[in-house]
Amino acid sequence: MKKIIQFVFIIFVILISQNINAQPGFYHPDSLSEVSLSGTILIDSTHQHNRYFLDTNSDGQAEYFLNFGPHWYEPDSSTAVRPNAGDSVEIAGGLHNGFFENVHVVIVYEINGMAWREPFDPKWNYFGKNARKGGRKMGNCRGYAFGRLPDSLRTVEFNGIALVDTTLFFNHYFIDVDNDTLPDYYLNFGPHWYEPASNVEHPENLDSISIKGGLIENNIMNMIVVYELNDSLWRDTSKFENNFAGNWIRRNMAQMRKIFSPFDPNDWITINPGWAPGQGGGMMFDSLFIQILELYSHNIPDPSDLKILSGYEIGIYGSDDRNFMWQGGNCGKNLKVRNNNQFQFHYSDEQLNEGNFDENTISIRYWDEQSNNWLIIENVQINILENIITFESDILSNYYIITADQSVVNVVEQNLISKFALEQNYPNPFNPTTSIIYQLAEAGKVELKIFDVLGREVQILVNEIQNAGNYKVNFDATNLPSGIYIYQIKAGNFVESKKMSLIK
Repeated sequence: MKKIIQFVFIIFVILISQNINAQPGFYHPDSLSEVSLSGTILIDSTHQHNRYFLDTNSDGQAEYFLNFGPHWYEPDSSTAVRPNAGDSVEIAGGLHNGFFENVHVVIVYEINGMAWREPFDPKWNYFGKNARKGGRKMGNCRGYAFGRLPDSLRTVEFNGIALVDTTLFFNHYFIDVDNDTLPDYYLNFGPHWYEPASNVEHPENLDSISIKGGLIENNIMNMIVVYELNDSLWRDTSKFENNFAGNWIRRNMAQMRKIFSPFDPNDWITINPGWAPGQGGGMMFDSLFIQILELYSHNIPDPSDLKILSGYEIGIYGSDDRNFMWQGGNCGKNLKVRNNNQFQFHYSDEQLNEGNFDENTISIRYWDEQSNNWLIIENVQINILENIITFESDILSNYYIITADQSVVNVVEQNLISKFALEQNYPNPFNPTTSIIYQLAEAGKVELKIFDVLGREVQILVNEIQNAGNYKVNFDATNLPSGIYIYQIKAGNFVESKKMSLIK
């Protein structure tokens, strides 16, 4: 009995210690405003890892908590280091409207003019020798396309401890393989909205994990593109072919070629034979390597006042490995080809909910270097049930964006929501897909799960922190037999279940 009590006490101490040393995280981008501050550093060293505060009026009291990220984070694009107590510093960062230890929180972007963290860092696009921290900048634009990888990715397998940086707008994952509490590899699970077909979940901080993936050694940080997590499939590698995230098109090719984005097989461009202009067409390439990457909305250049749901960058390379889209001193170039080619872009419900977008107002635009503006693409087909956009065009642009209006009604509703609720799925009965709608009165951890009539867990639809508001989640039961199923939501103290019927 004494040993059991000691064991429980140890676990309790560990949990308390982890909570004490936790950094605030899960910020929403719209909750921040950029600030520039100067003052004196105050350090609280009474915890396992130092906590940093800023005194801006020389009264010896902290006005701001400085979020430098987890204790092991170091910038890889500058020589900046964490300050010492009493240092006079200049801080540029994002001011959060919440509090930590009774003072405002600032996510540090720069310290003393040196880069510390890129707030919307799309690490999932940093591949190969041409990868650049923060992307390649030219004027007002920024590009992340890296071109072809000269060799196939070398498959590696590691066991280790997951280290999760939760202090930015989406989690970044690492693995410690030598038990020194420091990250050894960045784990590329894709963008935060990526959903593996196997429904396996991201690891939690300090989880013991096994990883199988493709190793990329670049000039930023050694990376593993995750294929399997704990023996469950994370990403289908069948579309990698010989070049990750891209494909060659030839002047005299006889068959169409399809180019996929790295983390969503529903994002692709089809290039048809006869694409190349004839003599005098202004482009005499025998072959081109084309690449498509999906970007976070905040990584898109010159968005003006547009509300961006998702964005894409197209890279087009010659045999000299130079990006045609970035030649001539201008960004956002266009390449006109001889015939129409097919485009398909896919967006997720999470992306819709993140920006509170009205799905009925969706449009797609491309960047036009001549007018220096985003132009709407006409004759677009939008399937709001599958979240898919398709169109044809004879223009290959450097950038495409999916835009939509933000729902004013939903914003007002979000402010007025005073209760949790789970609606009946629609349609019901269904075959094989249905939608589940719920509302949250406050932000917090949300779980939405599917069970069979015997109470066995069938699928996890939601397992994350969500803001207050209305949500819609699609459930696909293609691989399940007909029958009665139960869906259950847990949000804080709110728990509710409902039945639904699958009839095939």
